[in-house]
Amino acid sequence: MEYVILYGSQTGNCEQIAKELTSILEPNMAITCMTMNEFIHDETKPQTLFIICSTTGNGDSPDNASLFWRKIKNRKVPATYFQNTHYFVVGLGDTNYNHYCRMGKLIYQRMKELGSQSLGDIILIDEVQDLEEQVEDMYKVVLPLFRSE
Repeated sequence: MEYVILYGSQTGNCEQIAKELTSILEPNMAITCMTMNEFIHDETKPQTLFIICSTTGNGDSPDNASLFWRKIKNRKVPATYFQNTHYFVVGLGDTNYNHYCRMGKLIYQRMKELGSQSLGDIILIDEVQDLEEQVEDMYKVVLPLFRSE
């Protein structure tokens, strides 16, 4: 199984979390970490995608996730596009805004619509609260999902 950590980050928080998660896992397994826009899905190879994405502006995707989001939200994408894929989504946002974690929620739902199997419920992280503590809690859920083959 190939594990890929994708991040969409406007201010750098999601990027930092993704790279930290990669460094924690790297000694035990090969992990690929990249922006969501850099990701090119190979439909012939099953993968597990860990997506960490913030919401910016008025519920929009970060710049380095916008191409990915535009691609997967297109209604012409077949419902089987991610059929051999498992995924997990972590959304970062700010509860002071109306569209709290909107991108994470939209990506979580769209991945399911495109045939991917969720490894668990989306985790929402409020950047107004203690970010470090919430990330530690997220690791308790996420780290056991990575298995050495």
